[in-house]
Amino acid sequence: MDKHEFEQFVTEHGKDILRFCRMNAGSTERGNELYQDTMVKLLEKQKKLDAAQNIKSYAMQTAILLWKNKKKKYAVRNRILPESSLEEYMEQGGLSGACEDEKTPEQQMLNQAEIEEVQAVVAALPEKYRMPVYLNFSAE
Repeated sequence: MDKHEFEQFVTEHGKDILRFCRMNAGSTERGNELYQDTMVKLLEKQKKLDAAQNIKSYAMQTAILLWKNKKKKYAVRNRILPESSLEEYMEQGGLSGACEDEKTPEQQMLNQAEIEEVQAVVAALPEKYRMPVYLNFSAE
């Protein structure tokens, strides 16, 4: 499939695929993102696609697989750190919660012990998980 055939495919079937993505994802924003990911994947495989085949069906199947992968990633991340606990933590003030001066010496010691424990746990993570944690906190 050449560039012109791909553009024609997007013109003819793009709205249907976008509607399918939005319906699958359950919201407009996530559907738009899924549509964009699907079209990028099709564009990457443009040379292998045959215009005589049913590319619309292939695009929809690609969208389904991409959506399933995103849901799996979200489920794994939610199992590691539930989103609700993160939201509760941020509501309580997150890392910049209370001022150190307001804490008793006992609270300061417990806080320091907790920090050291978290640092040890992060240090024990595999590098691919440890690096994003370090990068996130070095940006603040």
